[in-house]
Amino acid sequence: MSHKTVINRSMVILLIAITLQLVISLLPIHYGYFIDELYAIAMSKNLALGYLPVPPLLPFCLAITRHLFGPSLTSLHILPALSRVIVLIFTYKIVNKLNGGAYAQILALACVLLAPVSVVLGSLTTYDCLNQVFWILAIYSLVLLLLSDNKKYLLYFGIAAGFGLLTKFDFLWLGLGVVIALLLTKNRKYFLTWQLWLSGIIALVIFSPYLIWIVKTHFILLYYFDLYSGTMSHVAALGFIVNQLKITNLIAAPVWILGLGYLLFHKEGKKLRLLGIAYLVILLVCILLADKFYRITPFYPMLFASGAILISKGKVNWLKNIYLILIIVSGVLLIPYGRPILPTTMLPKYMNHLSHYRLTVDYENRKNAVPQWLGDRFDWEELTKKVAKVYHSLPNEQRANTYIFPLTYGTSSAIYFFRKKYDLPIPISTHQQYFLWGYRGANKNSTFITTTMPISMLKKMFKHSVYAGKYHRRFSSPKWIVYIYINHGLRAASMKQFWKRNEEMFQ
Repeated sequence: MSHKTVINRSMVILLIAITLQLVISLLPIHYGYFIDELYAIAMSKNLALGYLPVPPLLPFCLAITRHLFGPSLTSLHILPALSRVIVLIFTYKIVNKLNGGAYAQILALACVLLAPVSVVLGSLTTYDCLNQVFWILAIYSLVLLLLSDNKKYLLYFGIAAGFGLLTKFDFLWLGLGVVIALLLTKNRKYFLTWQLWLSGIIALVIFSPYLIWIVKTHFILLYYFDLYSGTMSHVAALGFIVNQLKITNLIAAPVWILGLGYLLFHKEGKKLRLLGIAYLVILLVCILLADKFYRITPFYPMLFASGAILISKGKVNWLKNIYLILIIVSGVLLIPYGRPILPTTMLPKYMNHLSHYRLTVDYENRKNAVPQWLGDRFDWEELTKKVAKVYHSLPNEQRANTYIFPLTYGTSSAIYFFRKKYDLPIPISTHQQYFLWGYRGANKNSTFITTTMPISMLKKMFKHSVYAGKYHRRFSSPKWIVYIYINHGLRAASMKQFWKRNEEMFQ
């Protein structure tokens, strides 16, 4: 077979994968805006150097895509779709750099494309979609460095690191893993090169807008993380590892496990041992910190590529082909687990059939086993409509000094997004970035329509609270009943004092 034929076949494989990715990400079947998408939209309408608790890159990119393509759900998902395409391209490039043939390419791309976590990220505009891009770019830079010993790739790593940090703090985990892996391997020699230190300076310069924002806000971010660390749910080491198997597809998980072994022990893979050690360091840190199950997921394209190389070396072709078919079939069957594709009447029943895929995290403890990334796409407009009904039931003169005061950023962002349709004021809240956006002119004599806040909290905040209704969101546990109250008679001496007193709520 000629070299040109091999290249053409290789490109066809990649183009098919890209096409399938775009179909999975943009197929116009959806349930509604996801909670974090609404939050990102709110931030994109208030562009700044930073936000609590995230850097500014995603809101900036989202503002551009909204300007170019409009606010529809399909256009909203262009950004994650393109992000996943980039991840696929660089997975393909890693396989090629490791001299993988057509089977290795197909296996790696199928694993990355159809992993449940990939399907989720490909249909959600959240910080994690861009985060995955800069992880794979940084990892690919390290692959090129380790294969060629060309130190210019350290500078490329620094550029990816800078934009990664400007996207999400998660990149610190990769940076920590790489630094420790450098110390533990012969690659520690790079500490003596000017390129490594310059790459750090490059990353710091790119990240500097957010550092400026942190200083300008009097380091409130540090206070936030101190409060946030006390609210994290603990997941045992075994539970965290089991979650990694589930989010990468239980059938496909052996591929990345073998890939880790390939990097650590195989005679051909050991030149990339630094990456295997970096993964183990990040895994250990995540377990020790009881971190989010998805923190380490940007590393799996690298491990899938390595595992595909190892499996492709096997001699039993029929067995390899059967395994590839099993991965593809199981991945397709799991698409509704990660992406809105089923009619809502079928969703609960289908999820019950996948009950063994439920993750060991508290917020997924919902009726009908609907995971959070699906359940939190429902009911935001209906909830806003319910709040609007209460708001417009007030006399005109009272409405003029009435503020919508949700407890959480999710409800606040939903009302912010739909408010013009239902003629509502911009909501205020002490949760996350809304705390810094302030109370928008509210005063001691204002009326506040609150959502989600328990009556015990309201009695401490207001002299008078009147129940005005409730809304029970679908696919949610009983604690997600949203209670609506009309409140007045602020107990604090002033709104400024009240805001300062309640700053502990912003975590």
